[in-house]
Amino acid sequence: MDHRPGAVVAALQVVTATGTGFAPYLLAATAGLILAGRRPRTRTAQVVLACVGWLALGQAVRFGLMTLIARPRPPEADWLTHASRHAYPSGHATTSAMAAGLIVAALISRRPRGHRAWIALTLAWAAAVGASRVWLGVHWTTDVIAGWLLALTWTALAVAAAARIHTEGAA
Repeated sequence: MDHRPGAVVAALQVVTATGTGFAPYLLAATAGLILAGRRPRTRTAQVVLACVGWLALGQAVRFGLMTLIARPRPPEADWLTHASRHAYPSGHATTSAMAAGLIVAALISRRPRGHRAWIALTLAWAAAVGASRVWLGVHWTTDVIAGWLLALTWTALAVAAAARIHTEGAA
């Protein structure tokens, strides 16, 4: 790991820090605001809380899988950032991709073609978070891929649930 440039390591440590904690929850809340549109405040709050809750529930599912699988991380001597617990699936990759998925789904639901740059930027962020975990030596590539696949599945479930709720509400 000594061959990795210090400036790149520092930049990726910043990127990886955005993959969990405040930033993904801010994005989930933003997705809720986008989805709510111009609805009354009570409905807006419900949609925002649903998005934030969906992210939290997704993190709980990931934590359960991680605990059950209990895959070890790469050797600690290779770590260039902090890590804890088991490796599979990557929490940062999963959480950032779930938040990105909520944003993308919200943007597509509003105006499918009008938000390409935001969609690309959001997906690039989630990809960068996942890649940073491997580059910084705290995950195997398969940990990150599993996190992305879990997030994709979780986002698909969110979209299906939202479509069903919308259909039932319209009836």
